Amino acid sequence: MINKQQYERMLQVLPILKQADAELSHEFQEKAFFTRIPEGHGVFIEGDLVDAIAPLVSGVVQVYKVVESRHEITPDGRLHVHTD
Repeated sequence: MINKQQYERMLQVLPILKQADAELSHEFQEKAFFTRIPEGHGVFIEGDLVDAIAPLVSGVVQVYKVVESRHEITPDGRLHVHTD
């Protein structure tokens, strides 16, 4: 559950929530939570079955796909080779 101040912060991140009716707004506040994800930890991994969204309130997220050769392909199509 998030408090009123946290909900106001979420309205800045997800402005579409401003259009939510009272029932949806209440349900969102009841089910939402804030968390910190340590650097280097995944939010979602390809193939995960998810029942939530993870809006980024602050920080940086790297999106990439690791292919069998352990190379990363970023959304802009750049290939990063890992040598470790």
